[in-house]
Amino acid sequence: MTAVAPEAPDALATVSVVVLSKDEPQLARTLELLEPQCATIGAECIIVDASTGRMEDVHRAHPWVTWVDFVGPLGVKVTIPHQRNAGVRRSTGRVVAFCDAGGSPEVGWLASLIEPIVAGRAEATCGPILPEVPGLMDPANDLLDGAPIEIAITANMAFLRSAFDDVGGFDERYRYGSDTDFGFRLLDGGFRMICAANARMKMDWGDTDRSIKRARYYGKGNVLLFLTHPRRAKTVLRIWPDTIAYPLWLLGMLVLLPVALVSVWLPLGWLLLLCIPIARNRHAPNLRSLLHVKLERAVSFLTGWVSVPLHRDIPVVIVPENHENPYLDELCEALRACGVAATQLSMGPTRSQTLNTLLMLPRLTWRRMRGARILHLHWTYPFAWRWSSSMPIVRRAPRWWFTTLLSFARLIGLRVVYTAHNVLPHTPVFDDDRAARAALLRRSDEVITLTDAAKTRLRDEFGVPASRVTVVPEGAPRDPGTPARVARPDRPLAVIFGHLDRYKGVDLLLDAAAAATGAIDVELLGESSDPAYAEALRGGLDRLRGVGGGAQWQERRFSSEELECLLARATMVVFPFREITNSTSLRVAMAHRVPCALPSLPALAAVPRAAAFWFEPNDLDELARVMRAVADATEDERASVSDAAVRWMAQWDWDRVGATTREVYERALG
Repeated sequence: MTAVAPEAPDALATVSVVVLSKDEPQLARTLELLEPQCATIGAECIIVDASTGRMEDVHRAHPWVTWVDFVGPLGVKVTIPHQRNAGVRRSTGRVVAFCDAGGSPEVGWLASLIEPIVAGRAEATCGPILPEVPGLMDPANDLLDGAPIEIAITANMAFLRSAFDDVGGFDERYRYGSDTDFGFRLLDGGFRMICAANARMKMDWGDTDRSIKRARYYGKGNVLLFLTHPRRAKTVLRIWPDTIAYPLWLLGMLVLLPVALVSVWLPLGWLLLLCIPIARNRHAPNLRSLLHVKLERAVSFLTGWVSVPLHRDIPVVIVPENHENPYLDELCEALRACGVAATQLSMGPTRSQTLNTLLMLPRLTWRRMRGARILHLHWTYPFAWRWSSSMPIVRRAPRWWFTTLLSFARLIGLRVVYTAHNVLPHTPVFDDDRAARAALLRRSDEVITLTDAAKTRLRDEFGVPASRVTVVPEGAPRDPGTPARVARPDRPLAVIFGHLDRYKGVDLLLDAAAAATGAIDVELLGESSDPAYAEALRGGLDRLRGVGGGAQWQERRFSSEELECLLARATMVVFPFREITNSTSLRVAMAHRVPCALPSLPALAAVPRAAAFWFEPNDLDELARVMRAVADATEDERASVSDAAVRWMAQWDWDRVGATTREVYERALG
């Protein structure tokens, strides 16, 4: 990075003042002092508030400010760097100044702070920060006018917006200390940062409890600073020598404590070293609190060397990874858009499904150490041990291990969220799937269903309270755009696609087509996991061919592009489900504007009657009649059904899915 050339004063006519807030009662006073200063030079004032509406009275009392209601990333308690970035990116000024809520800028503060930047003498400035009440915090950057600034503090700072963009803004890995890191990167980029001595700011740093809390975050922040800027560690230690002095004293105490078994004098002498800071700070108003703050910061600094390198702020781990079904990829994208970092966790590094489930325990531990807060489980099938199904003695082991994993996840601090795509598995997973599902539901902090019918079944069959279940339908599939130009067949063509297993009633489709005297061709697109059922489907295809109907089965997986072309040829998609909780295939078909024939099942009650062609479940004659009705419908009639289907799906786009899922996570985290 290289410094930009100073901009001409007339190019710096716009100034933005950014103030961060999160339940800061002193914000009103700060704004009263800022208003005349902003008005004098025509500066805008942006408040980035993370109090989720609790400061609305201050907002209403100061209509002259630009108020930003800020929602931070999930699981991040301290959002200072995120708010700083949001404020700068919302600003319109060529110069951006920062002031903390609770700060008391003296008369002329803003004009004095930006003057060196407007004059071209610097790209960033900091002014003196003086505690309103002497005690736990010393004055900062109280230097001669024009002196170089080595430690940036945004409680009293201004900079060129172009410099902010050049260094990439504030590093959001920090809780506290991101302003110091930002200043180091400005200096590393060749930008000049000097003291504006007349831009004086008084600060109310809060009570002892707040100072102790701040000290814990600053301790870990200093570790990250040293890891990121090792060559600037000397600067930090020269200005704040207690950053290392107290941690070294604590380490020495830990080393010497065992020596007390032999001689008490050495550890006692080391303990007496505390007399030095006590003597230096003997005039402090609250010496005991001051020492408490210093020692808390030292402990945080020492433990930070273990926790900081591991922490990556990936709060949501989704299990199992599944890129075949577009649902999880769409969900992760929607979560990212609303500030939730989520990652899909593959079931394991080996080819053995059993070994992978055993390895899940240490893998979850590692993810928790890296910052994971939520285990979001979607399906249970990867936890099965297929080999054990033929061994009665060990048939229960996979279910027991699955339950153990869930209990262990909660023990290490993970919150469990379960999305019930199916109330019960369509094909057996464990020796007792109902018992496994009951154990999962008991250990889940929050449950998501995709339909109201599934929520009702969980209540009736498993006793899950309605307060713990949130209905979040699947988002509308992405608009496939203009369908590919594919020649339509001369005869009506009915298709079904996806996993062609028994619960989908594919055999019913073939028998109904045969009952329609072969007037409708059928094409199956996909694979069946049940060899016996696959053989039965082949028999149904033969019977359909025997009455003169076209019958084809493309027994493989299809890409999205291939499926789009195949659906463009179809007259209808038929889903003769025997049972269903939710169907991604149905939504894909509707998104491609292909008329769908559906059974009147409770799980499909949310689909409007006008959005599909309906038949009674398991009624072959009714299904054959509906298929003929679709084939005989006019283009306008089919288009009307497709329009209704698209309107229904549009009620839940992926942005809404992401936002609602985030709310579920927040409840799980409490």
